[in-house]
Amino acid sequence: MDDNRVVKIAKDHMVQKTPSQTTKTLEGQPEINIATGAIKKSIEETVKLVRAAGGTCYGYVCDLCDRADIYKKAKIIREEVGKVTILINNAGIVTGMKFLDTPDKLIIQTMDVNVMSHFWTVKAFLPTMLENNKGHIVSVASLAGQCGIPKLVDYCTSKFAAMGFDEALRMELEMQSMIINIFTYLKNTLTLVGFELGTTGLLHREPTALRDKLLLNLM
Repeated sequence: MDDNRVVKIAKDHMVQKTPSQTTKTLEGQPEINIATGAIKKSIEETVKLVRAAGGTCYGYVCDLCDRADIYKKAKIIREEVGKVTILINNAGIVTGMKFLDTPDKLIIQTMDVNVMSHFWTVKAFLPTMLENNKGHIVSVASLAGQCGIPKLVDYCTSKFAAMGFDEALRMELEMQSMIINIFTYLKNTLTLVGFELGTTGLLHREPTALRDKLLLNLM
C-alpha cells in the first residue's frame, strides 16, 4: 500500500517533494504542507523531512476507507491549519492477484482507497475552493487506468474510475465557469505484477519527470 499523501498548501493528500522543492511558494503565499495517511511512522518521517528543509508541515493519521474519518480530519485541518488550496490524491493499493483469487475484502479496500476516497476528499475541500474560485485538485493515477491488465482487474477498474471522476468533475466545473484546475497524472505501476510496459504500447513518465511536471503545472 502506498499511503503517503502530501497535501500541498493548507491541505490533505499527497505528492512527495524533494527538500529543495518544499521551500517554494505558490501564488506568492508561504507553502504549508500537510501529510495524511494510515501509517503514522511514514507521516512522521514526511513531516520531519519537510521541517528539516525549512518548510512548515503538519501530519494527520487518516483512514481513507472511512468516509467519516476523512470528513473529521478535513474539519480539523481547516480549524488547525486553514484553507486548503491544493489537494493531491496519491494513495493507492494494488493486490496483483488473479480476479477469482482476490478476497472480497481486498477488492473493497482497493476501491475505497483508489477511487471512493477521491469523492470524499474532494467533497471535503472543494467547497472552500469554489468560494474563492481558485484551487487545484491532482490525481496521481496509473497507466492501468488506460488499459486492462491481467492480475490487475480490481486495480484497473479503480483507476479507470478515478480518471473518469476527474474528467467528469472537470467538465462540470467548466460549465459553471469555476477556475478550479484538475490534473490527472499517469505513472507506471504495471511492473508491480511483472507486466512489462512495452507490451502495452503505452508511454509513461519516470517518477522524477512526473513529479517535476506536476509541480510545474501547480506553480
